[in-house]
Amino acid sequence: MVRYGFQALIDRQTQTSDAAVFKYDLPVRGGLSGLDVVFRATNGSTDNEDAYIPEVINKLEIIANGDQRLFSLTGKEAFKHFWHRDGHPPRNVMSEVENVVQEATFPIQFGRYLGDPQYGLDLSKYQNVQLAIDYNLANGNAVSATTGFVTATAEISALMHITEANKTPGYRGFISTREIQNFTTVASGDQVIKLPHQWPIIGLGVYTEEEGTAPSTDITHLRLSLDNDARQPFRGRYDHFIEWLQQNMPCQRLDVDLNIDDADTRHVGMFPLKNVLGRPLDITWVTGTTDGVNNYFSGSCSADTFTAEGQKITSAKAGVVQSAIAAMADLAVPAQAFGWPFHYLYFPLGDRYELQDILMPSEWGDGAVILTQGGAGAYCGVVVEELRA
Repeated sequence: MVRYGFQALIDRQTQTSDAAVFKYDLPVRGGLSGLDVVFRATNGSTDNEDAYIPEVINKLEIIANGDQRLFSLTGKEAFKHFWHRDGHPPRNVMSEVENVVQEATFPIQFGRYLGDPQYGLDLSKYQNVQLAIDYNLANGNAVSATTGFVTATAEISALMHITEANKTPGYRGFISTREIQNFTTVASGDQVIKLPHQWPIIGLGVYTEEEGTAPSTDITHLRLSLDNDARQPFRGRYDHFIEWLQQNMPCQRLDVDLNIDDADTRHVGMFPLKNVLGRPLDITWVTGTTDGVNNYFSGSCSADTFTAEGQKITSAKAGVVQSAIAAMADLAVPAQAFGWPFHYLYFPLGDRYELQDILMPSEWGDGAVILTQGGAGAYCGVVVEELRA
């Protein structure tokens, strides 16, 4: 019988730097099933518009012996990868409202599931294993006491799901997840990403994002090519893969507190965005300029799903009593965004739980993910999930 406990590795450690590579050693022994990493930062006294924790994380990594990346994804890739894996978004607090502490949880797992008795990371096999977080609070807005993340408010926690040091199971291996290459898309042509050939491959992910542009514009088609196209486990149009994934993943909800005026635009990391529901936290009263009486706005937030990108929220104020009124300040609007995480496409290459029919190195000699580009300027990364010994 394998018994995992829950131990705090890092307990809300405040960082004095607003941009740094934070490193922390893991225990030298024990069987590690997973590590929940929580990153928090505080909004300024006015707001912090269109800036959320996943984009603050340039890279989230577990590194062994100084150079072996057992886990390595950007914050946005990690958030979407875990969403695909678990079927729902990781725990998060997304808010533009003044003085709110935003946070996001990144639940790294080394087994097929949390508490897996057969697959996990045996820490004693390495001289040193570190958690490394490359972050920058200014990735969204400039660090600011008023309109960005406040300086010196980055805070890191990590909770281990781990056995006692002398009770490490005889694992069969562990699941490693890492970005193998990224690039910026150009207007046309194929980008060929060679696959590693050392370990069995459980699944592949492709992350594509350019604000204001649909990922299917920047990457129009993609395929997995084995032995110069002798086998193609998946091949097709980006839009068609979205339709296929939508059949298997229900529409999910992200709660986000917006700070909006009329016709403001926000991006909350969903594609496609199906709908947004919201109402103002408080009725805001202003003085009319015609007769001096008090008039009011109520507010609403609606999804503009008929634009080319299909991923933005556009606000609209309603309920105007009098047309000649004073200028309105932003309204705090608790909103619920409904949609999918298909900036990131995940392709299983076998049964992730039984680990049957996964892509074995002996089955192919040369492999590549081939991405056909249709627009310039998107970040694109290719992620591989491997079963390592």
